[in-house]
Amino acid sequence: QYAGAAAPTLHDIDLEMTTSSRVGIVGKNGSGKSTLLTLLAAKVPVKAGFGELWLHDSLRLVYIAQHHESQLADFMGCSPAEYIQLRFQRGYDAEMPRRDIAHVPKGKEAVRIKDLAKKYGKRGKAVEMLVSRNHNGEECLYEVKWMDLSPAENTFEKAKRLKGLGVDWMVHAFDSLLAAAWGDGPVRPLTQREVARHLEDFGLLEEVACKRQISMLSSGQKTKMMLAASFWTRPHMICLDEPTNYLDAETIEALQRALKHFKGAFTIVSHNEKFLEDVCDELWEVCEGRVVRKGRPQE
Repeated sequence: QYAGAAAPTLHDIDLEMTTSSRVGIVGKNGSGKSTLLTLLAAKVPVKAGFGELWLHDSLRLVYIAQHHESQLADFMGCSPAEYIQLRFQRGYDAEMPRRDIAHVPKGKEAVRIKDLAKKYGKRGKAVEMLVSRNHNGEECLYEVKWMDLSPAENTFEKAKRLKGLGVDWMVHAFDSLLAAAWGDGPVRPLTQREVARHLEDFGLLEEVACKRQISMLSSGQKTKMMLAASFWTRPHMICLDEPTNYLDAETIEALQRALKHFKGAFTIVSHNEKFLEDVCDELWEVCEGRVVRKGRPQE
């Protein structure tokens, strides 16, 4: 339920998706289709006491909004290649909801960590979070964001020092986060050549991918870029809000082929019935705050 709304946008919903689900979400304008999609993508929280959303800890899930401005506002001066490099520079997808910090120190442990921070932390500050990991020869160095200090003062620390600060649990959690980001596959190098080749697979030539600012791209080119970024880490599940908007017929056909060959799950909000019939195995209709499962699109 949104603030100020008289009633919940959605209610009495019990849905399940697996890593092979291919779902199309349909309904009238304003019925709550996009709201349902953002809930599934963990982009907005479920109101406490009104339900829960469970996602597997290792799930690689990506979301592409209908209007890209909300996701691209800070990157308009970048090229598409630079956008992907920045989005994945920490080893994982910065757009994915982070679920790595499950441990919250309490009682004596919290007091101990606070005391260790005063003695050994940067300027007496505690570790707020780990944001990236680099290899230095045989050792890993973890980029540390310190409490109450700006990101410009981040430092790279060995796991041994972090253990001495009482936050070795952060190291284990961050290692698990990166393992989940790539599964058993190798981490893709973020070289300009590799990124440009990936963007070309989605219809953006190297001249556009590497030399044109995002602010200068057409809506269709931005959609292609967001699709390319979403497939960079080989996700398990993709949430797409009106993906065919602004795309020409040739690109829509290419997207259909890509989704048919995609080995994971996807959920799509779209008014394009033919597109949904072509790629989805099941339809969910949103009506009056409820969701009705309708079977295959052509039924």
